[in-house]
Amino acid sequence: MVGALWRSQRAVIVGDPLQLEPITTIPFEAEQAIRAHYGVGEEWLTGRSSVQSLAGRLYPTLPQSKWIDVRSETSHGHWIPAEGDEVDRILAHLGKIGFDSSQAMAIAPFRDVARPLSERTRAHPGLRAGTIHTAQGKEADVVILVLGSDPASEGARMWAAERPSLLNVAVSRAKRRLYVVGDREAWMRQRYFDALADRLPHDHSRL
Repeated sequence: MVGALWRSQRAVIVGDPLQLEPITTIPFEAEQAIRAHYGVGEEWLTGRSSVQSLAGRLYPTLPQSKWIDVRSETSHGHWIPAEGDEVDRILAHLGKIGFDSSQAMAIAPFRDVARPLSERTRAHPGLRAGTIHTAQGKEADVVILVLGSDPASEGARMWAAERPSLLNVAVSRAKRRLYVVGDREAWMRQRYFDALADRLPHDHSRL
């Protein structure tokens, strides 16, 4: 595979590392000598690794897209601190698996929510954060959509669901994963958001 990858700008690696080990005719002692000469770890030994397993280490494995259901009656305007806690946990997990913050975007329908999200950029350099409107025309591997909204303000949620364009822009920013954070029961009563709720796995747990 080395020759093929050397000549490629991009590659999609597909395989199952739990199948039979790769076959190599190079003696183990020779592999060890080459490895020691170039100062690399044993995970690069061809007799013990596959291209697919190496690719998996180089590109972090992300949890599946999901709706993280947060129910809280405590809010500051449309900002719900409990949702902010979930965002912090998501970002911490992404950092733990080696995911680059510059490939993530945290967006919200309301300015009250976008402002606290923007504050997270200090702890996570490269993270892009703001309202859904400011995200138009941009993309990220991971999009965290933080819905917010005052629990007592049904009108705010109705405004966000007035046309499909707001949700469409938010969802279509994500290239690989979409994590929705918010009160699922409250938002799924709104049109368009009900379709999103039907299509995303959901629970109260973290990533």
